[in-house]
This record gives sequence, C-alpha cells and structure tokens, in this order.
Amino acid sequence: MLNALAGAGRLRFDQPAEPLVQQPAGMVVAYHPEVRRVGEQVLAAGGNAFDAFVAAVAAENVVAEGASSLAGPLAALLYIAAEDRVTYLDATFNDPLDPEGAWSPEESAAGRAILVPGAPAGLAELAARYGRLPFADLLAPAIMLAEGGFPANRLMAACIAERVAVLRASDYGAGTYLRRGRPLRPGNLVQQPEVGAFLRGLAAEGADYVYRGEWGGQFLEAVQATDGRLGVGDLAAYSVEWHEPWLASYRDHLIHSCSGRSFGGLWVLLALQVLQAAGPRPDGRPSHPPADLAGLVAIARRVWAEGDLFDPAALETRPAMEQLLARDHAHVLLAQLMDAPTSSKAVSGPHSYQIIVHDRDGNIANGTTTLQSDPWADGLFVQGVPLTSAGRLPFGTSPGRRRISPFSLHIVRRGEQPWLAVGTISNSVVEAAFQVLINLIDHGSSLEDAVMLPRFGTFPPVAKSGAVMADVTRNWVDPRITRDTLRVLKARGVEPARRRPVDTGLGAVLRVENGMAEGMVLPLPYLTDPFGTTPR
Repeated sequence: MLNALAGAGRLRFDQPAEPLVQQPAGMVVAYHPEVRRVGEQVLAAGGNAFDAFVAAVAAENVVAEGASSLAGPLAALLYIAAEDRVTYLDATFNDPLDPEGAWSPEESAAGRAILVPGAPAGLAELAARYGRLPFADLLAPAIMLAEGGFPANRLMAACIAERVAVLRASDYGAGTYLRRGRPLRPGNLVQQPEVGAFLRGLAAEGADYVYRGEWGGQFLEAVQATDGRLGVGDLAAYSVEWHEPWLASYRDHLIHSCSGRSFGGLWVLLALQVLQAAGPRPDGRPSHPPADLAGLVAIARRVWAEGDLFDPAALETRPAMEQLLARDHAHVLLAQLMDAPTSSKAVSGPHSYQIIVHDRDGNIANGTTTLQSDPWADGLFVQGVPLTSAGRLPFGTSPGRRRISPFSLHIVRRGEQPWLAVGTISNSVVEAAFQVLINLIDHGSSLEDAVMLPRFGTFPPVAKSGAVMADVTRNWVDPRITRDTLRVLKARGVEPARRRPVDTGLGAVLRVENGMAEGMVLPLPYLTDPFGTTPR
C-alpha cells in the first residue's frame, strides 16, 4: 500500500495530520470514514463494542482497496468490562495439513501460498460469544456497500494503478477495478455484487458457508487449480483460538498484549522492559534527540535478535516467555545493545487495517483485519473475495498448526481501568507500537503528538536469492528527522533508509480518561486526504 502512496503523492515526504475525535461514549477509530460510520450506527442501534467491531471489519473488507480480505486472518484484543478481563481472539492462519503443500522460495505456483481463511470464523464467534445483535444484522451494512456501490477514493485509485497488471489478469479484477482497460479514478463507482452474495451466504449460514459450504468448495477448486495442496480437511480442521494475553508492567502501568503464536505483542513488551531497565522515566516534552533515537534503534535491533520470539515451541511455553519479560533478562539485553542482529526473517506483506471500538459500557475491541500480502495478492478471487498469498511469508510452523504472526495489539491499564488501546500495522508494526507507547506513557504527550512525531521503522525488505529478505544493515527513518540525528545514528552503525517509500508503521490509538474517549489513526504518509473522491 505504501508503494502506491509513494507513487501518488508529492515528491517530498508529506505527513498530513489526521483528525482527533473526542466524545464521552461510543467511539470507532478506523481509517475509512465509511467504516467509522458503520460502526457508530451499530452502537447507536444498541450494539456493543464487539458488534460494532464485527460490522466495521466486514465493511472494511468491502472498501479496503485490496489491502485486506475476509479470506485473510483476524486478530483482536478484547476488554470485557462486565468481567474486567482482557482476552485475545486468534483467528489467524494455519499451515497446510499436507507438508508437501507448503510454499518454498523455489515455488512459482500461486496456490501453494494460499492459506485457510480465519476472519469469517473469528467474526462469527466474536458476535456469538460477546455481541448483542444477530450476526446477519451486523453484515447488512457491508452488503449494502458491496451491492449498492461506493465511490473509489484516492487511495483505492492509487492502489489499483500500482497493481493494475495483477487485476487485469482475471475477469473479476478487470471487470471490477478497470474501466475499458484503465484503472478506476477517484469518484468512479465501485460495485461488488459478488462480494455481496458472499456476505449474504455468510449471514445466512454463518462460518459454515466458508468452511463446509458453497464458498469453501469454490475456494478449494481455485486453490487446487493453481497447484495448491489445501483440501477439505484443512477447512474442516480450522477453529478460532482464545488466549490469555501477555501481561507486563511498565512505568507503573500494566500492559496486556496479544499472545498465542504472535510475536508482535512480546516484541513490544520486551523492548519496553529493556528501556525501563535503562533508567527512570524521562522528563520533558516528547521528542527524539539524537541519543534517544539511537538508543531506541539499538533496543529494537537487539530485540529482533531474540530468537525465542520466532520459535513456535517457545511461544507456546508461558513460563519461558514470562522469563523473557523478567527484569533480570531485560538487564542482560541492555548490556548487549551493541550486538546488532546479523540476519532477520522477511517482514514484508502485512497490508492491513486497524480498528478500535469503545462503547458506553467500557468494552474495547482492538483488532487487525488483513490480507497479509501485497494488495489483491496474486489476483485470485472467489465470489469477489481476494485470496491471500501470505504463505510466502516465512513464518510457517508444523503442518496444520497456527503460523507465527506479527500482530501488535495492546491495552494499557492506568490504575484499575483501561487507559489506552494501541494497535499497529504495516511493515514497521512493532516499532510503531513501541514508539507510540513511549510517547504516551513516558512523555505524557497528546494523542496528536504521539502519532505525529517522527519515528524509525524496521529493516527495509530487499529481493535476494528469489525471496524477499530483510536488510539488517539499515532502518527506515522518517525524512523529517534532522541531519544531526542522522549523524548520531550513522556513528552508532545504523544506515538510515529515507528514500520513498518510508514505512514507519500505521495503526490506531484510543485513550479513555476522565470519562472522555479520544482516538486517532497514525497518518498515512505521502497522500493528503487519501479517502477523498475527487481527482486532483
């Protein structure tokens, strides 16, 4: 998605401000105005945060420029106010049951990279377990958007233009996103009756429509026609998982983070523990003076080198992971900050959207919906739903088991009550959460400053030996960071990557304080008013 933004924006780095929303109760924080409207309508109709989240995710996957898909994974960190409890919904990918079906760098077959969808099962179970309204009612707004249509916005037009070759390769892609062979322009009507039919089937039959019904059969035909090895057993074996979140204290706050086989929550908690071991809370206004930024980059690089974060067996061993977050271990890592990683797994592909919902009862749903592939992946569609090619990401596990994922979802308590919800996406998914939390907790910044301050990002991916790898000698750095800071970074062995596109992370933040909720998304760089519908 950022490649499309870089191509559509101005020659300089443009970091447009996003609006801050404040209200006493009932809030939806999301990128799309239409998605916010859908969630707010559900809240006004008597739904709770979990109902509104389900409806917003369904709507997002209609208007999401191919950057998300209901054939993709879903992750959500939930605060259930009546129980004063946080839980983690894991509706992410499984590896294929057939070990011969896994993709490898030598493979060219698109079907090998396709994994079993998790989002339909996650949405249906979330609505059934914690929602108030019928599941079918929650899908109705998305059905109306798909069948009635909506105007393409500037972001969608930029993404279509970037991926036109992929979309042109299929009848569905060409017929939906091109007009007379040319990409849609802002303001052109987008109609997706096939997606509407898919959502109607999901509303009528629930998750069975995907895992045992008509769509599932068509999905398997499409996968197997492109040399994939998924079968009926892969669909039948899929189920949602619920996990106890990771919990760590930081500067007198308690932070709940996503768990299961997601390394993102642990990464952020471990980085914060190392920073906490370095000394007391800093004073002064939020900023990134050279020494501070270099220190944060050093912490990030050291945490990336922590191998247990990417070990499936270790991630499922709570005592081992709790020891990883212990104070003694943080001091050990602090002493090793100059030991930068020598290699890293590829991190490209998590094109996603973040949605946070808060209701008048205090419930919070903080979740990510994603394709985890380049927009529209390989251009394969079943009833208009793009099939992910996330199997190309190197986070596989054993056959039929949950894959490792980078989701980064956090709920912060100040005292007894939830105070912050932070969820981040894009390539720099963990670094973005790390820095936003520092701005809010350590510096007491406003929400605007917390999301607008310049940040660094992860290792820019590069093509190497037929696979996308991470260049551990460089870090993305916001071009607004000063030359003095760059000199300090280079002296510390960090080679800044500042040419477009620069990915320092996206996401959403919600803060609840003194009975008032406020929320913002992290700005989309390069493109002012990305959701506008008039050409420029």
